[in-house]
Amino acid sequence: MRYRTANDGGGRGRWRRRAGARGSNADVADLPPPRQPSTALPHLVVFGGSGFIGARVCQAALAAGLGVVSVSRSGRPAAAANAPWAADVDWLAADVFEEPAWRSALDGAVGVVSTLGAFGSNAHMERVCGDANISIFDAAAAAGVPRASFISVHEYGLPDAVLRGYFHGKRRAEAALARAFPGAGVALRPGFVYGTRSVGGFSLPLGLVGA
Repeated sequence: MRYRTANDGGGRGRWRRRAGARGSNADVADLPPPRQPSTALPHLVVFGGSGFIGARVCQAALAAGLGVVSVSRSGRPAAAANAPWAADVDWLAADVFEEPAWRSALDGAVGVVSTLGAFGSNAHMERVCGDANISIFDAAAAAGVPRASFISVHEYGLPDAVLRGYFHGKRRAEAALARAFPGAGVALRPGFVYGTRSVGGFSLPLGLVGA
């Protein structure tokens, strides 16, 4: 399995060969318009596609000419209600812990990308950052999906007591990815990801927070 940080490079539109990223805070506004959806297109399954990072992954995959299925509890995000690209995504509202609800989305997929992560209690973070992602990679491997990518987190060297469940859960998921996709798994470890994020009816300027 390969590990890549935010400044490792990897250009746009390369999902057909490997899951790559231009950077953790890449703006996809300059990507070409997505192609029209088609059942004949190879498709990518994005777990957490309705989230801040997941939505960018969906847009990049569409721009690369792939069909996209997003799996998340909320389905189509309210923030993308009027976004033209969102109409080209197959939004599947499903709980990741209920595999039968999304298992069929893996059939014929050329790859999966998991952007799942959460903050909260250590138990909650272990469950979402670790257990949820582990179940995705195991299911994808069993379904014969050829490649997988995971948005993990940079190793900051913080004391173990700081967000232990978050970091430990992500590392457990990386280990599961390595087992399930020993030659075709890519774990991305970006640093702080920023941009303007919609939270409810508010816009959260993560760039100011990160500064």
